[in-house]
Amino acid sequence: MADNNNNNNATSKPSYTLHVYYTRYSSWGARVQLVLAHFEIPHTVRYYNFTDPALAAPAGLQTLPVLDVAVPDSPPLRVADSLAICEFLAEQQQQQQQHHQDGRPLWPRDAHLRALARAAAARMHSGFAALRAACPSNFVARFAGPGLPARLPAAAAEDVRRLGELWGGLRAVARERLALLGEADEGFLCGAFSIADAFFWPVLWTMNGRHRFPAAF
Repeated sequence: MADNNNNNNATSKPSYTLHVYYTRYSSWGARVQLVLAHFEIPHTVRYYNFTDPALAAPAGLQTLPVLDVAVPDSPPLRVADSLAICEFLAEQQQQQQQHHQDGRPLWPRDAHLRALARAAAARMHSGFAALRAACPSNFVARFAGPGLPARLPAAAAEDVRRLGELWGGLRAVARERLALLGEADEGFLCGAFSIADAFFWPVLWTMNGRHRFPAAF
């Protein structure tokens, strides 16, 4: 009986509830929400507010995003941190595919490109602090003025340069690798849209909202 239950749990689709601060101001929650939306993973979202006590996150949910996972006949699971959530979702999608159910891979299929995509997402997750400090997330504002490069502190401008270098390097490798494999290149960082793209799009939006992209882009 234990083996049957394990098989049933492996093929049962989990139910997801994503807890986030309002994503117009929270890029980390927005990253996870984009992954869920792009890959059409059914989920419920609960929004919280930094400043309104009536909409404050309850105890245990102050550090967001958090994903609550419910699977029939299994104990509940709570996954915190945007990258950890996305890695968990990628594993779940892979399991669904192995059992002949719907689901597209959240990371590149090719191991070479997958390693590069994971490394890039990890760099965004833990790095580029100067740019994030200089340009906090605000997905509803547009800033007028002379343009982003002239307004950026030196350390943030260096982060922008490093981002351009990283993205250009990924695209060059992806084009070469996909041509070698005879696979289509969809034009995202590593070919098809993946978690890596979701982790970087808030940066693009933020820079676009500050009047224009740096000339290098």
